Amino acid sequence: MELYEIMFIFRPDVEAEQQEEVINTLNEVIVKNQGEVKGVFDWRKRRLSYEINKHTEGHYYLLYFYGQGLIIP
Repeated sequence: MELYEIMFIFRPDVEAEQQEEVINTLNEVIVKNQGEVKGVFDWRKRRLSYEINKHTEGHYYLLYFYGQGLIIP
């Protein structure tokens, strides 16, 4: 199995409960596909390099997991 990382950014107006739901869903998908989550790191809200859909900041998360190449799609 290979080590992968996913960086994802939530809009600043997304509630913590919704963020947790998305993270849990990602974990479930990875485990369902014979992967193993090694860590989820909350990088908190940060300024974006450029404006996206009128947002200038976002809540960053970094997720590390092991999995087969077929898990990526």
